[in-house]
Amino acid sequence: MPDTLEERFRELAQKRLAEEDVPLHDRIEARFLTLLQSGVARMRSGGVADDPEQLVVAEKSLMRLVDGMIRETRERELAAVNRSVYDFALGRYCPAWPFC
Repeated sequence: MPDTLEERFRELAQKRLAEEDVPLHDRIEARFLTLLQSGVARMRSGGVADDPEQLVVAEKSLMRLVDGMIRETRERELAAVNRSVYDFALGRYCPAWPFC
C-alpha cells in the first residue's frame, strides 16, 4: 500500500500504463508527476484528502486521463505518450478534478 496519496495515484497510473504497454516519454514523466502533485494539493487544500468518496472520484478522473493518453498514443501509432498526446488528453478530458 502506498505511503502517500501522490504515490497511490502514481502507482495506479503506472500500473494501467504498464498493463497497456504504453509508457510515458521521459520528457512527460515530470509533467505528469506535477499534475499528480497538483491534484493532491487541491484535495488537501479542500480538506478532502482523507474522504473515501472523493478519493474514488479522483481515481476515476485519473484513469479517464490515463486511458485517454493510451488511446491517443495507439491511434497515432506512437511508442510512448509524448507531449502532443499529453496536451491533447488534458485538453480533451479536463476538467478532471482534482488534477485539472
